[in-house]
Amino acid sequence: MIKITFMNSDDTHRHFASANFVQIAGKKYLATAAHCVFDPLKQEISKDIRMKLRVNGKTEIGIVTGVSIDNRWKEQGLLRFDNAICSFKFESNFEPFAVETAFNYLPEKSDSVSIEGVSAGRFFNKSVEAIGHPDLSLLKSNQIVGISAKMKQGVSGGPLFSKINGEKKQVGVITASLQEAPGYIWCTVWNREAFNLVTSL
Repeated sequence: MIKITFMNSDDTHRHFASANFVQIAGKKYLATAAHCVFDPLKQEISKDIRMKLRVNGKTEIGIVTGVSIDNRWKEQGLLRFDNAICSFKFESNFEPFAVETAFNYLPEKSDSVSIEGVSAGRFFNKSVEAIGHPDLSLLKSNQIVGISAKMKQGVSGGPLFSKINGEKKQVGVITASLQEAPGYIWCTVWNREAFNLVTSL
């Protein structure tokens, strides 16, 4: 899980969100939430989306080179479509580790799932994690699952993980907290439509 930063048209400073490197069909991409890389004022992809990693004492600078989001999220704003898959490159030849993905995951109440993100602190940002069983009350109607967690701004776009056949895989991203369901963080659950986002990159 990493932090990305970006600029929107009305910004005087950089915003940040969470993301993760993933493997899809043998290639590496960056996965996040659509609302994390979209300028709501201009209705276009955010500008200058970047990442900075500290690896073995060296700083690696990466930039997002392409963003694919579901047009239905732009048109309808439904959380189930709040997915973004991005291409990227680093200034050096650095190759980040990328987790395996699953796009046909059907969560069950007994599953153990986890979420990760970068949370805003008073003086600095910190990595946070929550582990638990998924709340499936909105799965059928909205294709999202809830995880009991108290997390602050910045975690949106972070990964949702589940173990599938004993292997930890990313199966969605953090999308939102909901006023009608306090104490929960809600995540998309990837399906074939999310997988198809890579075709436009």
